[in-house]
Amino acid sequence: MRALFSAQFLLIGPSMKHFKVKTVAFTGAHSLPIELECVHSRRLPYIQIIGGGASFVSEVRERVLAALESSGFRLPARKFSIRIAPSLHGVSTESLDLAVALAILGSCGKISPERMQGILVVAGLGLDGKLLPTGRKADLRQQLPNFRSAFLAWEDSDLLETSHLEAGGGFQSLAELVSFLQGGSLFLRQRPPEKRHWPSLAPAWDSLVGDALAKRALLLAAAGAHPSLFLTANSRHAKNLALALRSILPPLTAQEEDEMEFLQQISGGLREHSRPFVPFAPCASPLWTAPGLPKAKGVQDWLQAHRGVLFVEDFPQWGAGIWQGLREPLLLGQVRVGLAGHYSFLPASPYLVAQAVACPCGTRTACSCLKLEKTRYLARLAKYTAGLFDLIVPLGKEIEKSDLGWEEACSQVAAATQLMHSRQKKPNARLEESELFGKTWDAGALLLWRALQRKEKIPLALAKVALTVSDLRQSSKVEEPDLLEARYFHQLEGGAERRV
Repeated sequence: MRALFSAQFLLIGPSMKHFKVKTVAFTGAHSLPIELECVHSRRLPYIQIIGGGASFVSEVRERVLAALESSGFRLPARKFSIRIAPSLHGVSTESLDLAVALAILGSCGKISPERMQGILVVAGLGLDGKLLPTGRKADLRQQLPNFRSAFLAWEDSDLLETSHLEAGGGFQSLAELVSFLQGGSLFLRQRPPEKRHWPSLAPAWDSLVGDALAKRALLLAAAGAHPSLFLTANSRHAKNLALALRSILPPLTAQEEDEMEFLQQISGGLREHSRPFVPFAPCASPLWTAPGLPKAKGVQDWLQAHRGVLFVEDFPQWGAGIWQGLREPLLLGQVRVGLAGHYSFLPASPYLVAQAVACPCGTRTACSCLKLEKTRYLARLAKYTAGLFDLIVPLGKEIEKSDLGWEEACSQVAAATQLMHSRQKKPNARLEESELFGKTWDAGALLLWRALQRKEKIPLALAKVALTVSDLRQSSKVEEPDLLEARYFHQLEGGAERRV
């Protein structure tokens, strides 16, 4: 500490010199704009940070001092006071390291305040002065339009636009950044965007061998993000359907890619494809909790499957308690988790695909169950599935063939998704009852829906699926056949016995 403070740094007048830096802190899945203000005064050499807890202050101070010394900077024998607004408690602070270092150097006159006007500074600092990436590209992408440019770690600089490079860019070390601010010339300040080549998922769709009923259900699930339950004793076939669903989902945007990378990091997932496929295997880790659940059961899988497919084999075996706790996340697309004693909301919106047998015996051939046994089983299954699944599809013996290919299926889903997002900002599966009529309903469909509302207990699910059927037709209104098809894909009776 004594070696770092020196009277030979530069001549300083008696007046205090203020220096401000803009940055962001990350809490859960959100970012919080932060302003750092630094001033030095003629007192005993010390760095005081105001606006954070004791552990936060000591950690940031030690990291910044080590990085400054490793980069060859010597501070004057002054007291540096750094104020953080708003105050931070229980928030990740590694992304503030670079902003704190630049605020100190700017207060000493090493950086001109004009160079920092409209600049966002977000990066961690290694003890050797290297700039460390934040791992939160999705949040950074949202914040960048509010600033003229940004100073980021080299790994995060692929987020920057060409207009940002005139005043900022990505840097590999603190010394390199300060050299740029002092007028040093740097030719490359942006990392080229990384292009990933994922393996083709078309074989998963082609493996369905023309199953018309299943393919139509998958189109609806992909276009409207509808949770789906397939009633079949063949769990391998249900898993193949889940994989086929993943193959026809629309391409991810850059922001969605960044969001998925962040969730994969904190949940311990490993991406092997553009969209993840996660078999449900509930855990009980004390780090992950959710409202209504004594321990985390499935929350980590829920996060890992974000924007991918979460497959649940033999749905009734997990019990109603687990799924009742996740009913609200299924509707809102986010979960409230506790990590290291702090709670925050994280995005979690997988495409849910479940499998269950249609009778207690679970046989694939002739059912030997009594009618009363089957009725009781279906009543228990209906209790578990109430309000969870928009699509309930029994797969019978006789299957109509379909020639719908993978490319055509992807095209239909992409067109329906585009039409849906042009009308609203969320999938049809997450609409509330007051939002169902953002699209026009004709008189026949409206009359039928009201009739089902009086008779059935699931009218909201029917209306959501009917909207998706209409979107797949590229229609501007919901018609009566759309609602009839939605009813066809939402019942617990056997496939041969279903009637519309």
